[in-house]
Amino acid sequence: MLFAKNESNQIVSAQHAQRKAFYICPYCRSQVILKSGAVTIPHFAHLKKRNIACNNVETIEHHDVKYMIASHFKETGHHVQIEPFIKKCHQYPDLIINHKFAIELQFSKITIQNIKKRSQGLISCGLKVIWITKGIQYNDKTKILKLNKYERTYIDVLNQQLFVWDSATMQLFKYHIIQFLGGSNYIALREIVDYQLIDDLFKRNLPEIEFKNLKLTSQAIQQYLKRCRSSHSVLQPSLSVIYNYRLSESWVCSHLGIVYPEQLYIQSHPVYWQLQLIKMIRTQDTDTEQLSKVFKFNQFYAYEVDAFDIACTLFKKFKNSYRLMGCNDVQN
Repeated sequence: MLFAKNESNQIVSAQHAQRKAFYICPYCRSQVILKSGAVTIPHFAHLKKRNIACNNVETIEHHDVKYMIASHFKETGHHVQIEPFIKKCHQYPDLIINHKFAIELQFSKITIQNIKKRSQGLISCGLKVIWITKGIQYNDKTKILKLNKYERTYIDVLNQQLFVWDSATMQLFKYHIIQFLGGSNYIALREIVDYQLIDDLFKRNLPEIEFKNLKLTSQAIQQYLKRCRSSHSVLQPSLSVIYNYRLSESWVCSHLGIVYPEQLYIQSHPVYWQLQLIKMIRTQDTDTEQLSKVFKFNQFYAYEVDAFDIACTLFKKFKNSYRLMGCNDVQN
């Protein structure tokens, strides 16, 4: 634990604590002692060993990171409130910065419904909300960010960004989400958060990207088809379309896997839904009810996806692309 309260009920960093002074845990109110040495960094430890630091089952890591982030904002001149009670929505957000920004840390898994409910409660009080999660996989060379269905809930989709605490480097990172490629893969750019520029945390700051030429590689499409074949069934939805319309793998790799900007909202793999739209186009079964069944949508903490509008938009875009593919004889 990196922070504790002194006898005056003030929060004190272990780095600036006095060895013989009296300190208590801010949550369980039990006594803690200062520990430091040649190897370990200064920190507080409970006199009695425990793994939980607060009555809300907040882990010690959550507690320490919260106070560390709060300290960074204070040091850069911002007004910081730690777990203030917001009467209107009956919530205790982790941090309120400058009376208008709410920051929530979530290092353990909770339901997506809970994330959205807490977010909407704070937004209804006029606060801008960001969530900070951890444990995200990112390849700095390929710029591929991997997010499962739960982790992507924390994306601020309007600004296309995600905030992640890195426990190894003890740094807060901001990921600029460029595009979702399907599966668990995103293209993203990463930068270290500048605590001084709090307003920039809530602004869209994406580099200019030409989306119309974005397409999955043949290798990525082959990997997707390989996963489909592992089901060992021609009834697998993607394989069924390929077999029924006699599409070659080379044709699929050359023409499908188009990544439209709207893919950010779509959970379904682009090759999957594009094959399903081919089936609808070829059978002329394009009613809206059938169209809505093609796509699965991601969920985001502060944004409700207009599923029907996005589905119709993607159908129109893909239909125009399909006309240019030379699909009168798809065996060629």
